Amino acid sequence: MKTLLLSTSSLWNCGDDFIRDGVLELLCPNDDVRTLWWNRGYGIQNTYANDLDINLALTDYFIVAGTPKWVFKNEQIYRYCLDKKIPMSLIGVGTRDLIAKSQYELMKKVAASGLCEVCLTRDRLAHEALKELGFSNVEMILDPCFFKPVLLEQEKKWHVLSWREQYNFDADPQLLSNYPGYVLKNVWSKFVTKSENWKQKRHEFNHRMIEVFNNLPEPKMVTVHDNREVVKAQELFGKDAVFYSTDSNELFKKYAQARSFIGTRIHGAVPSFIHGTPIHLIYTTEKAGLLNDAAHILSQYDPELARYIHVDFYSKPDDIKEPALPDIPLTQERLMDIIGQEKKRAYEILKAQPILSTYMQ
Repeated sequence: MKTLLLSTSSLWNCGDDFIRDGVLELLCPNDDVRTLWWNRGYGIQNTYANDLDINLALTDYFIVAGTPKWVFKNEQIYRYCLDKKIPMSLIGVGTRDLIAKSQYELMKKVAASGLCEVCLTRDRLAHEALKELGFSNVEMILDPCFFKPVLLEQEKKWHVLSWREQYNFDADPQLLSNYPGYVLKNVWSKFVTKSENWKQKRHEFNHRMIEVFNNLPEPKMVTVHDNREVVKAQELFGKDAVFYSTDSNELFKKYAQARSFIGTRIHGAVPSFIHGTPIHLIYTTEKAGLLNDAAHILSQYDPELARYIHVDFYSKPDDIKEPALPDIPLTQERLMDIIGQEKKRAYEILKAQPILSTYMQ
């Protein structure tokens, strides 16, 4: 048996589960391949099935399975792969995720080693960062969540508002212990200088989201992806309106049944879209650019598709605009054909890699 080690997260934010499912759908592992996870999710311990000391010794090939955290909490794995000459690929990664000089130096060593067969990025930020580091085989694809198998024949039931807390300083506790200089210089300084301003902006943002939700037709619901958000969401929108589940499949089903989607979760927008629902993302950071990048990729197959993806970069309440949708309805069948073509392109890139191809059907 050959062993793939996947860097991912689970039991934290269902978006990473959707991404991992899409990566595995692209890879189509052979019957003689087993997969292990490095669950680098928020608060998950390095023990039992997640014990790196055990799993690294079993690893033949390393996959960074999407997500915007392709460096942080993967440093030990990269160093191990360099030492043991273990090949790897980065599939569907996004954002720059480089915060320290030591990370730059480590990733430049990885690039120079030749161990990384291919880097497939979901946005321009990661694409540019990897090129700067010296990686050569870098391509941009759709976020792997687009490739997660759809649920067929789902009745469209809900108008969905996906809510996420904005203007806060939520960070992995290990960030402080691993990179104290960065935290003190950047995170803490932002907290000191922006906390009062962000408190006001957070209040304005949430008030605007309540207005948006109240204007949605019935039946409607609010989805959240993190159990720490549930109490606050219930305070804002009412207990009966808020849906959350530890089971990512339950959230995926809600998005498959969405009549419309508006909100702040990228991986609520993508599952809704692949089931034929126009999406309206509201975001406060450049991370949302991945949907504009996705719209650009899809428009190469069908120029009209980009008009079903609307992104508002929010800084004040009147930044949220009602999108103008095309007259032609978006159908799941139409999307499956076009996304299938892009999936085939991404699969062929992976299948062209000498070592990784031996793990794939």
